[in-house]
Amino acid sequence: GRVIRSRPVLAALGYRITAFTLPVRVDEIQDEWTRGRIERSGCCGSSELLKLCAFELEAFDYVLLLDVDTMIRRNLDDLIWRASAARRSAVFTLDHAMGYLVQGGFI
Repeated sequence: GRVIRSRPVLAALGYRITAFTLPVRVDEIQDEWTRGRIERSGCCGSSELLKLCAFELEAFDYVLLLDVDTMIRRNLDDLIWRASAARRSAVFTLDHAMGYLVQGGFI
């Protein structure tokens, strides 16, 4: 669908495309409550779990994961510097107004 059509456009703009499979199958989720709700959660159901693949990008010094509905209003250098100075391996935000199972951004 749309993802397949977008790949050549993004590649032409210089983006390196990396495809991932879901890191965990729904039937492997141990928590019954989560397993029963994840397909109806968020915009994309269990595809939201693809966000977890950001933790596999070990070739990079920093990985910034944002939802498509995130608006960046200023330079992110300070955020990255503070995470580095505090020796944090993960900094994240939550959208407390959302009731979804996999919500937030990571750096």
